[in-house]
Amino acid sequence: MNHTNNYVCIVPSSAAMSRFIKKLKEHQEDLTEMMLILEKK
Repeated sequence: MNHTNNYVCIVPSSAAMSRFIKKLKEHQEDLTEMMLILEKK
């Protein structure tokens, strides 16, 4: 229960939140590509 409160404190603004999500998605795409490359081997 306490974790959500801390998270809200860390990410106060929606702009920072959207930036964070955008970065997260980019990393996810990179990870997916790496997984595909590893699977092909």
